[in-house]
Amino acid sequence: MISKPRRGRPRNADLDASGSTRDKLLRAAEEVVRIDGAQALTLDAVYKRAGVSKGGLLYHFPTKEALLDGMIARYIQRSIAQEQALTKIGDADAPGASARAAIAQLARQNPGDDTVGAALLAAVATDLDRLAPVRAMIRQRFEDMKGGRIGFETAAIVDLAVTGLGILELLKLRPLASKDRKRVLEALNALVDGRSA
Repeated sequence: MISKPRRGRPRNADLDASGSTRDKLLRAAEEVVRIDGAQALTLDAVYKRAGVSKGGLLYHFPTKEALLDGMIARYIQRSIAQEQALTKIGDADAPGASARAAIAQLARQNPGDDTVGAALLAAVATDLDRLAPVRAMIRQRFEDMKGGRIGFETAAIVDLAVTGLGILELLKLRPLASKDRKRVLEALNALVDGRSA
């Protein structure tokens, strides 16, 4: 007698040696959005791109909404981890540490790589309310900047510039050439340090 796999559990073949099935599915979802556009994000497209069974996908993400929420959570986790790591590189207690970390995070992003923002693009294309956790993250980043002893105005300018430039690049509306982008980021750092650019 052949035993059937338990319902709702992914088969071992659905596990990826380089990470969990969930991570593999989220990477595949990001690829679908990056390569084919947010409108192409379907559960079928994701499980096929991931090379995972449909049951394996449905175990982790029973609906497209659950997949979007997973993509957004992954985006937030990456962003927070990267910003925390960048804060630790410098003096985390120095005035403006959070602002400098946000600037450094944007500086490290490749403006042509929309893998980072695939979750945002997919959410915007389907339901703006899904971005509530991202709004909360951005709000917290601004609060951290304000608490970084650089003053409200400086924190607001840095936050608006970093967020605005990041969104423009995500939407492929990049307004700056690479050298000009670098100059703007240097000017933001100078502003945080209380120097003129």
